[in-house]
Formats: sequence, C-alpha cells, structure tokens
Amino acid sequence: MFFICQIFFGQTSNVQIDQTSFLIGLVGDYDGKMATYDYPNIEIPIVTFHCSENQLSKIFIDSLENFKEVKTKIEIDKSSIYSKELAKFFNKFYTRKIVEDYGFHDTAQNKDYSYYFLILKKDKFKSQIQKLSFLAGTFYRFGKLNTENQIEITTVNSVSHFKACVEFAEELGFKIVSKELADYYAIPSVDKFTFIPSEKFSLFFTELNEAKPLKNECQ
Repeated sequence: MFFICQIFFGQTSNVQIDQTSFLIGLVGDYDGKMATYDYPNIEIPIVTFHCSENQLSKIFIDSLENFKEVKTKIEIDKSSIYSKELAKFFNKFYTRKIVEDYGFHDTAQNKDYSYYFLILKKDKFKSQIQKLSFLAGTFYRFGKLNTENQIEITTVNSVSHFKACVEFAEELGFKIVSKELADYYAIPSVDKFTFIPSEKFSLFFTELNEAKPLKNECQ
C-alpha cells in the first residue's frame, strides 16, 4: 500500500480507497488501451508517462513493489512501463474489441495477428469505494481544481475511461456542472467535464489535489 499511503499520508478526510481501482483510473486509456492476446512476442506498455511526469512515474513504479493484488516484475523503457503480470491482471477489467484493418504479419510463421482495443468493464466497479477510487485516480493524474474550487477532469483520445468517469460521478451523487465533448473528427479528441463532489467527499478531493506531484520541464 506504499502508493496510497504516500499520497494520503496525513489526510483527515478518512476516505477508504481501493488501490486497484485507483491505479486503473490513473493509468488511463490515452489513444485506447490495446493488447495482443494471441501473440506473445509483442508487449504493449501498461502505461506511458509524459516527459513532464517524472515524479508521478517514480511514485507509480514504487507502488508496484507493494501492489497487493499481484506480484509483478516491471521493465522500464524511457517513459514506458511494462509488466506482463500486471497487464494480465488489469486486462480482466476490460472487454476486448478487435481493431479492424490494423494488425501485423509474422513472416516466420506466415500468419496474421490482430490488435485489440480494451473497453473498460464498468460493471467491474460495483461499490461506491471502487467508483470513487477510479475517479480519484483519474483526477490525480488528469484533473485539477479550477478557480471556483470545482473538479475538472480532462482526457485526450479516451475510448472508455472518460465516459466511466462521468457515469461514476453521477452515480456517486456528485453535481455535474458542465461536460464538453470533442467534435467527432477532432484530432486530438479532448473531452472535459466539471463536477462538484458531495459534502462527504469534498475534503477528500481537496487533500488529493494538494498531494498531486509537481510536473517538471521536459528535457
């Protein structure tokens, strides 16, 4: 629980967090999470951090050493993090959809293989704690408090995470202030929504915002 403890050390809101749901929200689905289920020789990163997210990347890597759900060995290539064990575990929270007209050919086997988009299974997040934790993880990386002390979450090229965030916020009884969806043909596709958490969780999001790691300048 190092990751969660590091973020919430000293908090006074006493909100319970589900670590798995928090991490799935934090990882996000920029450009759509993908997998190659039937081909072992290609490994897709579980997460790629922006060059300005060095501190967040270090926190995430440290957290995996104490991730209670699965013992995992990670590999790091620049800003991308790989783990077959963790990918297999996280993929259970997604349904797969074949990517049409986008595959690859193994010349040695003379066989074609497919890529799959991973679509979040929202029904995997049944409890209030799971939904709040997913939303909190997304906010921790992709959100901010605006000048009116409202929560803003912005995602880029999200396939299913953005929709899940909005639905979970509504199901938690949070007030949706605004929702801005990108034009269908927009590149990149930037979606944003703003909400006000219930009084019960207001302090929690304030403390979470204060615990967010600072971004660095890209070298």
